[in-house]
Amino acid sequence: MISQDLIDKYKNHLNKAKKYDLNDFADLYDSYLTLFTEYNMLYNYNEVSSLFNTSNTTWPGKKDIDSQKATFFVSQYLSAEVILEALTKNGNDKDVDDLIKILPIFNIKLSNGVPQKNIDTELLINLQSNIETEKSLAILQVIYNVRCNMIHGSKDFQEYQRLLIEPLGNILKTINELLFNSLNR
Repeated sequence: MISQDLIDKYKNHLNKAKKYDLNDFADLYDSYLTLFTEYNMLYNYNEVSSLFNTSNTTWPGKKDIDSQKATFFVSQYLSAEVILEALTKNGNDKDVDDLIKILPIFNIKLSNGVPQKNIDTELLINLQSNIETEKSLAILQVIYNVRCNMIHGSKDFQEYQRLLIEPLGNILKTINELLFNSLNR
């Protein structure tokens, strides 16, 4: 069971995200960042780490690497099957399909501002995969990398980015709810 403090923070961020006017691109952008902050709180929660340490899952890298926690850890903790079932149940299959269609026009993975086309191509292939672990991990990697680009990059603030941020925000709402409910059992 998670602490009341985390429950309160989760609900606060959830309410904040609901107040944004998603027709306004600036609000959509801020909503995504609010949802990601909520996600960050959940995957970094102390009890999550202790639960992971007792599992039979093998960590692929150092435990202090945020990208691993946000992607590999969450996929392993929740399970790929559960993530994809929740996305389907909440109507997010269309959002995943939208990502597949528009991903080639965006640079998702950057290294010091340089597009990593080989990684973007791999992400696209994995989003289309019938292998649940590949697909769920790719979804989480896109969510994480877009957040990194928004925070650390020097990107233009353009309406066409809605094509990426809107479906990712919808998916992130589902992932947050799933992770919160899993931690709050």
